[in-house]
Amino acid sequence: MVGNDLVVDFHSASSTNWRPGIPNYPIKLYFERLKLWYGVTDNAEAQSGVLEAGRLQGVPQKIALRLRLPRPVAAGGSYDIGDEALIRLSQAQLTDPATGTIVQEYFPSGLQRLCQALRSI
Repeated sequence: MVGNDLVVDFHSASSTNWRPGIPNYPIKLYFERLKLWYGVTDNAEAQSGVLEAGRLQGVPQKIALRLRLPRPVAAGGSYDIGDEALIRLSQAQLTDPATGTIVQEYFPSGLQRLCQALRSI
């Protein structure tokens, strides 16, 4: 319990809930708890973004549901939106060993991009 609002403790299958305005539960603490949860969860990377979006409330959940991520050019370009963005796996940067040229840029996972978007509120 944080302040007068219930904050559900996380366990390996589900992280804690969060919305702005919960007394004594700023976004910084939410991210610290999210990191702890991510370290113990058995969920696949693709599931983590969707599960986390489901734990958010209010504006943060709207941000998650409207998340819009550009697809790599090699995957046809365009965008992944909402659930498609949230299930996105991270992709490592690929470099041509012969030339040192970057063949594919690093792409963060849907959960990583969601966290970046939440930091802006």
